[in-house]
Amino acid sequence: MKTLALLIPVVLACGETTSTPPSQLNLDRPTDMTFACVGGMRVIPDDRTDQMMGDPADEITLSAMPTPACDIRSLAFESTDPRPVPPGQDDLTAAGGLPIAPAFWFSFILQTGPGTVAIAQFQTKPATAFAGADVSVLDADPLTPGKNGISIGEDPVAIATDRAGCKIVTANAGSCDLSVLDITSAVDFDPSTPIDVNRLAVTNPNGTAIRARPAAMVAEPQIDVIGKRCSATATGLLYVAYPSCHLVAAINSADGTMVGGVLYEAAGPRLLAAGESVSCVDECSGGAAPTAGIRPVTIDLEKDPRTLERRMVIGADNSASITIVELSEIDTFPESLAQVALENATGDLGITHVALSPQIGMGGETGTVNDETAQGGQFQFVYAIATDDTIRVADVLALRKECDTQVDPRYTREITSVRDLSCLPVGDPLTPPRRAYVRGPGIELIGDAIPMSVDIIKSVPVETGTFQGEATTLIGYFAIIGASNGGVFIANVDDDNRRDLFSETRPLLTPMPLQVAHQLRDGVEDRGALAEVELDPDGDGVPELVPLCDINGTEDVTGTIQGGPRAAVPPARNIPVGTYAPEKVFQLPGFRQFQCVGVDSTRAVSELAFTAPEEIRDFVFPDLAALRTEDTWSLVWEGSLSQDRLDTSVDGPAIRESELRIDGSGLHLIDSSKPFCNAGVERFDLMQMRGCAPQFGDLDCPTGFRCFVHPNSQLQGIGACLLDDEADRLADACKDFLTSVRRYTVGATEAGELQLLPRRHTLRTTPIEGCAIGQPGTDLCTSLADYALTQSVSQHPMFDTTAPDTHTWSCETDPLRRPTTLGGRCQMKCDVTADCLTGTICQGATGSGKAGFCMEGVLPPQSCINAPQRYELRVAEAFAVIGQRTGFEHPIIADANGTCVRDATKSPLIAGRIPLTPPACDPTADPLTGRLPDGTFEPNPCSLTTETVDVVPQYLAGTCDLNPDEQTRLVPREASAIRFRNRGLNLTIVDPTYPGDAACVLDRGGNLGNIPHVFTNYQLSF
Repeated sequence: MKTLALLIPVVLACGETTSTPPSQLNLDRPTDMTFACVGGMRVIPDDRTDQMMGDPADEITLSAMPTPACDIRSLAFESTDPRPVPPGQDDLTAAGGLPIAPAFWFSFILQTGPGTVAIAQFQTKPATAFAGADVSVLDADPLTPGKNGISIGEDPVAIATDRAGCKIVTANAGSCDLSVLDITSAVDFDPSTPIDVNRLAVTNPNGTAIRARPAAMVAEPQIDVIGKRCSATATGLLYVAYPSCHLVAAINSADGTMVGGVLYEAAGPRLLAAGESVSCVDECSGGAAPTAGIRPVTIDLEKDPRTLERRMVIGADNSASITIVELSEIDTFPESLAQVALENATGDLGITHVALSPQIGMGGETGTVNDETAQGGQFQFVYAIATDDTIRVADVLALRKECDTQVDPRYTREITSVRDLSCLPVGDPLTPPRRAYVRGPGIELIGDAIPMSVDIIKSVPVETGTFQGEATTLIGYFAIIGASNGGVFIANVDDDNRRDLFSETRPLLTPMPLQVAHQLRDGVEDRGALAEVELDPDGDGVPELVPLCDINGTEDVTGTIQGGPRAAVPPARNIPVGTYAPEKVFQLPGFRQFQCVGVDSTRAVSELAFTAPEEIRDFVFPDLAALRTEDTWSLVWEGSLSQDRLDTSVDGPAIRESELRIDGSGLHLIDSSKPFCNAGVERFDLMQMRGCAPQFGDLDCPTGFRCFVHPNSQLQGIGACLLDDEADRLADACKDFLTSVRRYTVGATEAGELQLLPRRHTLRTTPIEGCAIGQPGTDLCTSLADYALTQSVSQHPMFDTTAPDTHTWSCETDPLRRPTTLGGRCQMKCDVTADCLTGTICQGATGSGKAGFCMEGVLPPQSCINAPQRYELRVAEAFAVIGQRTGFEHPIIADANGTCVRDATKSPLIAGRIPLTPPACDPTADPLTGRLPDGTFEPNPCSLTTETVDVVPQYLAGTCDLNPDEQTRLVPREASAIRFRNRGLNLTIVDPTYPGDAACVLDRGGNLGNIPHVFTNYQLSF
């Protein structure tokens, strides 16, 4: 099933719909980066009244300058307009001035391993002008072979550009100091002039050196005055995090003096007083152990371009609170602080990386960014990578609370306020329920990706346009997330090119998992596409959209999947060969169908199909993001609880190996790893022993054991591991065990032990309500056994010559199986094993009268089961809902005593079983969520009646010959059904039972009642 493609290229032209191939840069473990602007610059004298005005007589020099100079030169412009230049830097050659050399962007890339800085260069030009291979890594030392970086310090961990844009500063964890690199000297391409790198010790106001290891650093925002000479020293403040000192120090970059900061104490963080000195342990030369306390390890600082407010956020790797520091708009000194606490369910949450957004006006869907008047109001978000491997989001402006990014989107469609959707506060009583199976309120990446870095960008449109909603067009604010697997993810912060609110009339055009803020961005185009095409059916020259029925989604010319969620292929009824006649498979349960009337055909389509009605597709796929990835889903009758094979790891091994013990209380399956509750096993489930495979010799058995097949066994390829020197002696004692199918009912369930009960063989066509003991049940069971045999033959009932079943069946109670409504089940009776099916053993017989029962599993002597036993755990009397990548989901946990119980705190969407007789659905429940008016939920799954469309054969009267003029007809019908919800799907399965046919196959004219037709391993897949 095609569900969700979340990973998209990050190298996108801002506001463009096409992606640009990235430049491949040869780097050595890059960890941080900063930017500089270098080129020709007109020097504006300090005494000039108008600092924005140049003069032809001004000196022109090659110099580093504040990066706003390159920002301006990189703006888009019309070909008929002059190229944008900073104020005072106009071309005055016509007035006799000297020409100004072009300015270039330079990126200084920190390579922590070798302790060097690599330099990359690219032109100042609009983003849309980049076409790939635009970025070049420079050689810092052309006279030395290879591509060299600049040696900068021991174990540098952070890099930043100073306030004037003239110096690069690194914080060095290996030497507990700073390094200052003169930018112009690094990129002047003059081998005769040395690159200027100086070490800078950090000292407190008393002159004592700070010898703690830094973990992070940010610099004061750069000035926007262009045309000033660079000073000999760095300028502006640096904020450096010292985890072992529990300090974020404000440092004068000119001389390394600490002039303020934030100190974390037992009572919480506080601002340092003016002139206050802090002493730290000497980690670089003293070898002192760090002291206990909060460890700040990450910082971000933002000067808002609109409001000019300056704010800094700090995260600590052993604290679940984000510290917000208000900074002076004049000198960036700390003025006040506050904290936002993050949800900390485990008590050990920490933060490893933070990114602070500008102030954002939330909302807007016209393809333009309008922060001033956006209807959602003003927010400023911090994105924090937490130690639970999620990205936590909090508003640090007015709300100052953590935002829940994992609210179930089934509920957010009811919210009509953009402001409310911008940040749904964690723990607020009005915040809707959270998605099932998430670790917490933070953003989770898909697959095995773990977030490593995050930054927030603003992307403006290249030109004003109408609402489009393309996946690859970024207009607004977005979080760029780097992952451990090398992937780059994008999260929507405020997407101004998509609708803000849910549309009842076009639900697929506004999928809430993609519309709401702080959700991972989808890479599939045209999510709102419908099964329609533009034609002129009336021939009047006016084209109109007309429906199609023979397509299953849209693809572009490259075959890339487009359009909304649907099953990749029509759902399949999978049956083992020989178990059910192909002509009769539609007697078996299937998914609800609808009539599709298109210009290409008229047909019945599944609720999972692209051609299903839009509101149905919206209902079936309510939360794309919860499914995480494309998956193949199967509903398997009495399917396995675990899916792992040799090359997969999803939910545990399908074939397990444990010990069997038998005592006075019965047979016990014991496993010291305690896997059973985690597997989801419940009372009355099945344990199917798999024995050993004789075709592999003794490879399935431990040393000293051999794979023994009893000479009387009629089971193919199933042996048992017996002691090599006892196998022949045990042949008689273990005969019943060795010749049975070894299938048992699970009794009491504990994490490390299952009670196993002998299992009687019952008729699979026993009515779902059971049979009534004392009623003429024997006749009923016999007729149903005869009917079961006809299901594997293709003949119509009126011509069926299938021989009757020769076994003896009786309606009996079964104390070791789940009770039935009427009390009994049709069970096979016997006097001797020859009366039973192959693989079942007669037990309890009295010699005559068929008093015994045919058993699928018997209690063996301990000597028969001394070897570790291979087995499979399977759901009993229900479909197991299995995702090939998701696995089998269930609410079973171990309680304090180790007993397997249902976790009452888990979401009702954590479900993986669909019995044929679930409780009735509640008519007052919300159909999408199952939520009742009192806040509780209806049963999941639940039973109901619903309309479905059948493809009904049209037979000639009195015959079973198809009418050549109309072989089939689409007929709507009210059908018994089961509604099942999990975290990403709402499924409706129709026809859990079938009444039988009267004369011809699929005429539904039988009067058998509620007869199940399913059998072990019958599978619905999509």
